[in-house]
Amino acid sequence: MIEQLLQADRALSVGMIDQAERLYRLVAEQDPKNAIAVVGLARVTLERGDEGAAYEHVRRALELDPQNQPALRMEARLSEILTARGQRVRRPAFVEAAMDARSSSVRLGRPGPRRADVSATPSGVAGSPPRPEGTGDTASDDEPAGDGEPQRRRKGFLGRLLRG
Repeated sequence: MIEQLLQADRALSVGMIDQAERLYRLVAEQDPKNAIAVVGLARVTLERGDEGAAYEHVRRALELDPQNQPALRMEARLSEILTARGQRVRRPAFVEAAMDARSSSVRLGRPGPRRADVSATPSGVAGSPPRPEGTGDTASDDEPAGDGEPQRRRKGFLGRLLRG
């Protein structure tokens, strides 16, 4: 079954939508509780431009596996699209509860996943220790080059990258 799912993913990635659908349906028929195959059917349906039918597949996948991350992401995006178009979306109760829990953790100030703040370090690389003055990364804009000519120097990671 795993091989069929991989073949379906490959087929979908190269635009062979009919073949991908056939393989996902075959897996879903062999194993009706396979949420991965149902998410695959949602992807096929979405590729064909039918967001409403894709949303129904995603709902079914989430009923089978409420922790399926691709299905949760797809559900959130599709419900946003459908709601923006004025279509009524029936979200599963556990998805609503998960969304409420996520928003309440933000309101309560609980820490959530964070992205590295690249601008927070003087060197421009997250997690790098600050560089002491005079190491070349914090040079003035007009600093004489080896030949005595002023030369503009870029600071931080991009500058080091461009300087080679």
